Amino acid sequence: MAEEHKGGIRLPDYQRDLALARVEALMIEGYTPNEIASKVITEGYTESTETVKKWRIAVQRRWADEDREQRPARKDMWRRRIEARYQAILTKMAGCKSEFAWAQMQAELTRLSKLGILLDGAHLPVVEQGDGKIDPAAMSPMEREREIQALLVKREAARAAAAGGKEPN
Repeated sequence: MAEEHKGGIRLPDYQRDLALARVEALMIEGYTPNEIASKVITEGYTESTETVKKWRIAVQRRWADEDREQRPARKDMWRRRIEARYQAILTKMAGCKSEFAWAQMQAELTRLSKLGILLDGAHLPVVEQGDGKIDPAAMSPMEREREIQALLVKREAARAAAAGGKEPN
């Protein structure tokens, strides 16, 4: 039957989803690509190592998309945690009686500050591009948000101008 259908037979969506879930589970468990292919082929999901490779790539692509979506929320969560820890240490320092303990807490505040700087990208140089604009990677989150809002306003103005310039038939 495989010889009759060169290029393979497309699985129904539910079977493909099951196969992708199995490939993902094996990837999470740390199996090598060759081990994943042999297990998936042995379990009867497919007969082709190329198909297994495509499924692995699809899983990796989905993971990358999820990471891109969740990264801002994770960064915000870590900012809040760092800020809460920073405030807790400041509060504890106010009642500190030992100079050694105070110095240790000050060192921890410094480490938290460095971590916050790395998280926000404040350590990156402010680089102007040839057009006089700052590279987005060098902007603070608030600056990036302002830039995005300005660009959205420009886009809407351009769309409105384009729509207004069209003549109805």
